[in-house]
Amino acid sequence: MKKISWSVLPFAAKPAAVIFLTLFALSFCFSAYAEKMKVRVGAYDNPPKIRIEKSGKVSGFWPELISIIAAAEDWEIEYVKGGWAAGLENLSKGKIDIMPDVAFTLKRSKLYDFNRTPVLASWSRVYVRADDNDIKSLEDLANKRIAGLFASVNLDGPDGIKRLVQSFNLNSTIVEMQSYDDVFEALKEGFVDAVITNRSYGDEYTKNHPVKKTPIMLQPVSLLFAFPANSEKAEMLSRRIDFQLSKMTSDTSSVYYDLLTKYFETEIAEKKVKELPAWVIPTLIITAIILLFLASLSMLSRKQVKTKTKQLVDMNKSLQKTVAEETARRLRKEKIIFEQKKFADMGQMIGAISHQWRQPLNNIYLIAQVLEDRWESGEKFSDENAQSF
Repeated sequence: MKKISWSVLPFAAKPAAVIFLTLFALSFCFSAYAEKMKVRVGAYDNPPKIRIEKSGKVSGFWPELISIIAAAEDWEIEYVKGGWAAGLENLSKGKIDIMPDVAFTLKRSKLYDFNRTPVLASWSRVYVRADDNDIKSLEDLANKRIAGLFASVNLDGPDGIKRLVQSFNLNSTIVEMQSYDDVFEALKEGFVDAVITNRSYGDEYTKNHPVKKTPIMLQPVSLLFAFPANSEKAEMLSRRIDFQLSKMTSDTSSVYYDLLTKYFETEIAEKKVKELPAWVIPTLIITAIILLFLASLSMLSRKQVKTKTKQLVDMNKSLQKTVAEETARRLRKEKIIFEQKKFADMGQMIGAISHQWRQPLNNIYLIAQVLEDRWESGEKFSDENAQSF
């Protein structure tokens, strides 16, 4: 192998090469301090939103979006694969940090935390076998067997099929299954008469199977990222995800809208690459040098940022403790005031009752006194004497 001689390089290129190599070496030196935060993400098979391929790779709209956010935030993503119900259980137990593609409901908001910026809008749809021409409206589901995904918003949501069946007194049987594959397999085998899924999965499924969609649509929802409840890490993840989503959704030319087009509208057309002008390559080299320099500065300051972040977390914990103590003190004081008021009200009530009884008792006492005086004086009692009282 021939050695590269500095003499063959142009004079102007030598300083640039030195700077480039120096910054490149610095980036490797400081990479040891840049430990990426590991983020565990739940994944279940729900193409085209989330797809678990036979090789085990996780792809689809949500994974691509997550990878873009993770690259911007310097996170390391680790997928925990399983079914939908298992994903929610892992989320509630804190075994994963994020569960994507979760519809927001008031019931779920008490179990999990959610980010604020909506990612997708979705709704549910009823699907039937291709040769079924009987089910066209909600009333046609009367006395039918309907399959859906266990613990999904399609079934249990505020406007889900369970509530509608009950409201319209359709007497339908709801069959809950662990995956959408099981749901449609039950439909093909005739075990159920209809199925309900999110329209993205259902419409995609109808392309390659003898299944068709019906006009019955319900349960419009916003799909968000869900996190374990009351977790400091979850709060940070939610805040950063909202920040990245806000940037992407405010720019109609961002990769977010490319992903929407790719997975939910039409395939992105291939772009023809024209020959680059001569000035582009030197510009890219200079840009790369500047970016490497800025990255090195960022890595140098990262440790200090982590220290400051820890201090802020400690301060936050101390503040929460102080607030909790003050709240408990205030509640005790309010309880004492309430007890005092209760006894005061009871005393007023007893005083009012004694006042009402005082006059009749006085009258009885006076009558008894008169009777006693007449008895001692030897006066005889008669009807006339009785009427005088």
